[in-house]
Amino acid sequence: MELETFETQDKLIEIIHHLDRRVGNTPLLRLLKSPNLYAKIEYTQFTHSIKIRPAMYIMREAILSGVVNTDTTIIESTSGNFGIALAHICFALNLKFIAVIDSNTPQEKQKMLKLLAYKVVTIDKEDNQGGYLINRIKFVNDYMDDHTNCFNPNQYSNVGNPDSYYYGLSEEIIRSFAHLDVVFLSVSSGGTITGLSRRLKEAYPNIKIVGIDVEGSQIFSSEPKKRRLSGIGSSIRSEVIEMAHIDEFVILSDQAVVDGCKLLYRNELIFAGISSGAAYAVAYRHHEMFPEQTGLFICADDARSYLDFFEEN
Repeated sequence: MELETFETQDKLIEIIHHLDRRVGNTPLLRLLKSPNLYAKIEYTQFTHSIKIRPAMYIMREAILSGVVNTDTTIIESTSGNFGIALAHICFALNLKFIAVIDSNTPQEKQKMLKLLAYKVVTIDKEDNQGGYLINRIKFVNDYMDDHTNCFNPNQYSNVGNPDSYYYGLSEEIIRSFAHLDVVFLSVSSGGTITGLSRRLKEAYPNIKIVGIDVEGSQIFSSEPKKRRLSGIGSSIRSEVIEMAHIDEFVILSDQAVVDGCKLLYRNELIFAGISSGAAYAVAYRHHEMFPEQTGLFICADDARSYLDFFEEN
C-alpha cells in the first residue's frame, strides 16, 4: 500500500503512544475439563497474536530514542506473527516495512503481510539446519550493510523482546493469581519464556517453568530435522533465551502438536494455533497427573492462519 510520510518525529511519538494503549489486558480463561488449568488468550490483541507486545515495545523504544525517524525503513526476519505486528505498527506510522519470510510461512500470514508491508521477501533456500531462519537473517544483515537509515528490531537478540513480557504480560498474570505452580510456554525466539520466567520466579519463588519445543528445532536439541510447523521452534538458539530460567523442557513431534490443537478445541472450544496446541498438550498431561496444581499456558495466536496445515494433517 502507498504510504504518506509524516513530517515530524513528534507525530510518530504521538501515534506510537496511542497504539501502545491498545496492547495487553487479554482474557484469562479457566478451563472446563481441567479446572485448575488456565489459558491466557493473547489472540484477542488487535493484531491477533502475542507478538504485538514485543513489536510495540521495541518500536516504541526505538522511536523515543530517535533510532527510528520518519524516513527509517524497518526490516525483520519473521515466520509470521512478529512481522504482522510490525506491519500493522509501521502502516499506522507510515513507515516502510520489509518482511523477510520463508516458504513455511502460512498462506494467510503471507497474504496479510503482502497487504500491509511495503515489501515481502520470501526465502526458499534451506539452511544447513533444514530450515530457513539462518538464510532469512543473512538477507536482513546484508540489506542493513547495503542501506542507510534502516532499523532491524531483531527479536532474536533485542532485549526489548523479553522485557516486553517482563514488564507487561507478567504483571497481568501476577495480578490474576495469588499462587501459581507451573507455567507451560512454547518457545521460538525465546522472548516470552525469558521475560515471563524471570519475572514470575520473582513473584512465585517455587513456580516451575516448562518449555515446549518441536522435533528438529535447535533450541533444546542439537539434532537438526526439517520442520513443517510455523510458530514454534527455531533453527538457532537465540541470545535472549540464554537469560531464561527454565526448569524443564519437552520436545514434541509435529503430530503431537497437531493433536494438542485438536484436543484443545475438543475439550475447551479454544480455536488456537500451533504453539498453543503444543503448550496445551503438555499442560493437559501434567494436569492429569497433578490435578491439584494451578497451571497456566499461553494461547499466542488463533488457528485461522493454520487451516491449510490442519486440513493436510
